[in-house]
Amino acid sequence: MNKIVLPLHNHYKDVFGIAKTLSGWFVTPGWHEVPEGTTREQIEFDPALEPWTPPDHKPTPVVVEVKSNPTESKSWMVEGSRPGVKYTVLFNGKAWSCTCPASQFRRHSDCKHIKNKKEEV
Repeated sequence: MNKIVLPLHNHYKDVFGIAKTLSGWFVTPGWHEVPEGTTREQIEFDPALEPWTPPDHKPTPVVVEVKSNPTESKSWMVEGSRPGVKYTVLFNGKAWSCTCPASQFRRHSDCKHIKNKKEEV
């Protein structure tokens, strides 16, 4: 069995989950990509490793559809942190949503894509 060694998160320590998304398999928090089928027994944390930080990249939004009435639904295609990965941010006139994995886990707060769109709008 191969071990996967990851940096120890300074807040969550060794508490983690394995998430399967459309983009692949990830260990959270931190969104560390791991091979498909990874088990909890394979994950090991090393406090000596530098914590993972995403590259300094601000997504550049691309407008997909904007309707004339500001109360109607609007959606935008935005780039993710990884090159070539795109997500859809949607405002339905009342609520915001995003198709990124982080948005699925932030049920009580906005992901960075929604925050960026709110600042622009």
